[in-house]
Amino acid sequence: MKRKRVIYVFAFSITLIIALSFLAFASPETSIGNTTISGYEKAFDPGGMNLSVKPGDDFYEYVNGAWIKSHPVPADKSRYGEFLIVDDRNL
Repeated sequence: MKRKRVIYVFAFSITLIIALSFLAFASPETSIGNTTISGYEKAFDPGGMNLSVKPGDDFYEYVNGAWIKSHPVPADKSRYGEFLIVDDRNL
């Protein structure tokens, strides 16, 4: 009897976690602290990849090639990347 109760509580807990996950991530905008992330900003964007290069030949160019071409380093900066883009947005 006690074992059945443990199984029911476990199943209910898993179902509750899944349901709350769907509710939390169902909206196109998720708030993390004071930062809002829209559904269009992705952690991984395959559009930044250069698929014309074989990964075995030049993996860095394969993974970052299109992003590097579409985000040239500004003349007033010696380096440029996502962190500096975010920093410029916050100024």
